[in-house]
Amino acid sequence: FANLALGFSVAITLQNLLLASTLAALLSLTLVCGLGLSTLGPWVAAIATLFLATSPLALAIARRGWGDGIIGLLALAMVGAVIRSAQAPTGRGWPLLFFALASYGILVKETGLLLLALGTLALAILAWRSSRRVKAPALMLSGGMAALLVSIGVLAFACGGLAPLRASFARAA
Repeated sequence: FANLALGFSVAITLQNLLLASTLAALLSLTLVCGLGLSTLGPWVAAIATLFLATSPLALAIARRGWGDGIIGLLALAMVGAVIRSAQAPTGRGWPLLFFALASYGILVKETGLLLLALGTLALAILAWRSSRRVKAPALMLSGGMAALLVSIGVLAFACGGLAPLRASFARAA
């Protein structure tokens, strides 16, 4: 009976992963279309959405329960937040959304760290260009550091502390 129950719980988890991956693929299509329409025009949006919808790599990822589809969706959302931040440099909501998404992205896949670094750099450059003062880019850099620290804190909590977290990274290396 225990094996049957374990198999059932594993099947539910696998179904949830497949559903999350498929949902991420559909949301990615919607986000690509929305970003294209708002920034580059309808033809570019249609072509970009068509390329993503027919990409063999995107189709293969959407059919499996991997974190790649979810991190791809998060990356698109982070790009959208950076673009919106560039369009409205005085707004604080878009950088906050970026940092929240990037912090979660690190928890989904290690690639999220690269996305956090590149996006934080882009936000710092945008802040510098809009204000020409040191305070604005420093605020963006500190936001990136805070997002990283939140992710490390969540990982440490999930592992039972910093020592087990370090040990798990040492085993992975």
